[in-house]
Amino acid sequence: MQKLREARFLAEKLIQIKKEGKKAALLTVIRKKGSAYRTEGAKFLITEDGEQVCGISGGCLEKGLAYTAKKVIQTGTPVIEHADLQDRETWGLWLGCPGEVDILIEPVRFNEVLDRWIESVIEGKRFVLVEDIRTLEKGLYTENEHYGSPIGDIEVIQKKLKNRKENSELIDGIFYDKVFMYPPVVFFGQGEELFYLEQFTKTLDIPLIVADPKENCDIPDESFVIIANHHIKLDRISLKKALHSNASYIGLISSLRRFEKVAEGLEIDERVKVPAGLDLGGEYPDEVMLSIISEIISDFNGKTGESLSKIKRITV
Repeated sequence: MQKLREARFLAEKLIQIKKEGKKAALLTVIRKKGSAYRTEGAKFLITEDGEQVCGISGGCLEKGLAYTAKKVIQTGTPVIEHADLQDRETWGLWLGCPGEVDILIEPVRFNEVLDRWIESVIEGKRFVLVEDIRTLEKGLYTENEHYGSPIGDIEVIQKKLKNRKENSELIDGIFYDKVFMYPPVVFFGQGEELFYLEQFTKTLDIPLIVADPKENCDIPDESFVIIANHHIKLDRISLKKALHSNASYIGLISSLRRFEKVAEGLEIDERVKVPAGLDLGGEYPDEVMLSIISEIISDFNGKTGESLSKIKRITV
């Protein structure tokens, strides 16, 4: 799957080549088995003059597929390439990943579905792009609309539209493709932490909503709430608003002793994290916000926040 920032970069390039009338090929990972650098939905664009955008590996896979991509541009005939990354003569010597991937390589053809894909990506709308890899028929489904061919299992499509954690995948010759979008961060506060939070959310392409606890505010479903008013009364108001929402994470910058006053009489649930953040040992605002963003991502992905070297031990 592509993240929204990467998909936007690709969408902007597609807009450019459409204006310039250039030909191009789009490569999409449609199946992965074992260990590989990118998963299903990763995309790589190559133009007729050799310009390359985004990627489906660390770089070596793109080099090996560039010739095939140029041939697809010339002939207009799509192909599916199978790459066995354990094949030392072809891939494995360079990539070192013990996996396999199938890559759909197809000529870029601008039509209603591709135009709507570009539009949805630019605007950050949730969608599922459905493609029959045998016929190359395509359909694009948003939460309220459908464009192109009526293909695919509607239950699978609805599930992928509703659940952000649903991945792109190939099922019975139909590829269900989506772009990964984080839920927004809702921040209550105006202190120095906000400056660093803006930097981190921009880098990770997470929408940021700055809220005032004294005013009405909308806390979107699944959002991550961070409370940092540094004022007990305002923190309490913010916490009450967050608890009454469908936020998935509620983190407070507070000591446990102070939190007892903030939360007095409120029904606290497992979403509330105090003190917010992972134990990184940092005490400055930038380090604090890094630890909170790290906890948010860990919680969202259902991970432990533990060191990878402890989880994935080397066996000799």
